[in-house]
Amino acid sequence: VAIYNEAVTEAASGQSGGAQAGLDALLHDAFGLVDQRAGGVIAPGETLIHEGQTDAPLYTLLQGWAFRYKTLSDGRRQIGNFFYPQDMFGLETGPEHRFSAEALEDCEILVVKRSAL
Repeated sequence: VAIYNEAVTEAASGQSGGAQAGLDALLHDAFGLVDQRAGGVIAPGETLIHEGQTDAPLYTLLQGWAFRYKTLSDGRRQIGNFFYPQDMFGLETGPEHRFSAEALEDCEILVVKRSAL
């Protein structure tokens, strides 16, 4: 966990040059955690997790802002919280996600395979 936290901090601060590639390589080699097929930059307004989804991976936000929300019966959205660089999200206590998550601006993310946990 300490190696993971150090790598995420370094990547989010841009200290490692090729931060995303270096972090992906470290986590993949050391832990087999990173999903090599996903990640990168997510555009503003793109949904990362849908309410009710059961197979969403875990995400670590490296750059940008995102938020978690619940859709109300009248179509409005209730904001649960905001995500900032170095925040991890996507872990739920039950089988389904109770909230959706959406990018507020260009977000660089790291995708962690749920099967690796």
